[in-house]
Amino acid sequence: MSPPPPDERAPVPAPVPPAAKRVRQVSEIHGQIRTDEYAWLREKSNPEVRTHLEAENAYTTAVLEPLG
Repeated sequence: MSPPPPDERAPVPAPVPPAAKRVRQVSEIHGQIRTDEYAWLREKSNPEVRTHLEAENAYTTAVLEPLG
């Protein structure tokens, strides 16, 4: 059986990228105040970081899958 013509196929929803949570971290370096809301992503031992990275990898795989 051949696939239906393109106009009869259901649209495939686009993958949604994962959103990293924002955790405000303020530090002072050489007298300058710096704010980094994504510094928590540097904590390699944090299970939330691994979960987020796995979600990013799954998103990338889904986006690139149609390219073969």
